[in-house]
Amino acid sequence: MQKDKNEFITQVNKNRDIIQKICKVYCSGDCNQHDPSQEIVYQLWKSYGSFRYESSLST
Repeated sequence: MQKDKNEFITQVNKNRDIIQKICKVYCSGDCNQHDPSQEIVYQLWKSYGSFRYESSLST
């Protein structure tokens, strides 16, 4: 499990710009972009174990 956690953190850090871009699209103006980014990372973590690597992680 620890290896998966470390790999997940590495992938989130590699794709941080994409996550921030998505948050800006959904949360423009005065909206706090920190909350949507936490939700995105949480949802990614929940589904990370079932990822089949049939596509790029950035998708």
